[in-house]
Amino acid sequence: MSEFHHVLSRQIKKHLGEKDAVNTCGANFLEAVSDAYTHADEDRARAERSLDLSSKEMAEVNGKLEEEIKRVKEQADELERLNTVMIGRELRVIDLKKEVNILLHKDKYHVE
Repeated sequence: MSEFHHVLSRQIKKHLGEKDAVNTCGANFLEAVSDAYTHADEDRARAERSLDLSSKEMAEVNGKLEEEIKRVKEQADELERLNTVMIGRELRVIDLKKEVNILLHKDKYHVE
């Protein structure tokens, strides 16, 4: 009789006594159960590795997204600053045109 899965071995010892007390027919059944436990453990380990890899990938992608968000925000802030400067410049040009109109006593520039 081959060595059973550790959980099954404990269950056999608890409920049936020693493993040697199991007959051949029961041993085949218990070996199949042991194999099922082993495969379940392997499946769980694969799933855990997969989740670990996915978590690391997600953390890496999240870090890149945070960097991109920061970069875009900096660009938006720069554009806002530039827009403010440009609007201020345009308003100053309008004021200068009004001054020229006043100084020339005529409407050389059409300003609303």
